[in-house]
Amino acid sequence: MEVYVHTPITILKTDDGDIPYSKASKEQQAAYDVGEIEGEKLSYFKKGYTFDITQTNFPPEKYPKLLDRGIPSEFHRSCTNILKEYCEENLGLKVFLQDQEQNIKGVSLYGYHSPSEHEIHIASTLQDTAAFSTLTHEFGHALAHGSVEESLNTNLHQKEFEADVMSIMFCQHYGLEITDERKSHLSGHYKDWKKSDPNNFHPDKSMRKMFDLFREHSTVLDQKIVKAFPELATKLLPQELEVNSEKKKVVNKTAKRKPKKKKTPRL
Repeated sequence: MEVYVHTPITILKTDDGDIPYSKASKEQQAAYDVGEIEGEKLSYFKKGYTFDITQTNFPPEKYPKLLDRGIPSEFHRSCTNILKEYCEENLGLKVFLQDQEQNIKGVSLYGYHSPSEHEIHIASTLQDTAAFSTLTHEFGHALAHGSVEESLNTNLHQKEFEADVMSIMFCQHYGLEITDERKSHLSGHYKDWKKSDPNNFHPDKSMRKMFDLFREHSTVLDQKIVKAFPELATKLLPQELEVNSEKKKVVNKTAKRKPKKKKTPRL
């Protein structure tokens, strides 16, 4: 990628005229360094090259569609925070959102899961929708390949396929359109898994495993999200559950009630 690089230059004021510092003689440079010759610093830009857009100051929200970093979304930002809390409180998994301290460099790296550290890191350049999509992907890794042993003993492409399946289910469940990038990522690892390990290529089995994990954890997450967004109760919760909008508590409508005592008629 061709970019303009800021390259300040120094012009020396000599008896022979103005000379760039880089082209001055050693004697002239030494004289300038000790203040015997006057000089002037100028801002100059020249063409340079970068292999990654994140090495520039170009705003993430203006990245080309091919390098989609998501869009702002209050709802999906809340979902991300709720999932973060769930990971930390229920799974003992530390989640770092808007991670600027870790070395998440490169436009193609959105985040990662560390089995050895029991941590998930999400890049700081992501907007709300992409952050949620990425966190659900890494959440899938944590559930299916959480230990170092599981991670090391599972085919790389199988792990990515399974994590994509988890992310897609969560995104569809919470009304987020599946990006072309996610579809391409899943398709690519599906093909590479089949090619690299045909004897252990069982995508149907993997999908069932990820669906069972999704169903197990989404039930709890749904109730947490409905507490924050009561209007989603009819969509996310089973029909036998309702939300008390005043107390924001999930109430089971089918819970057995104590039978009322029949009044004995007076004679």
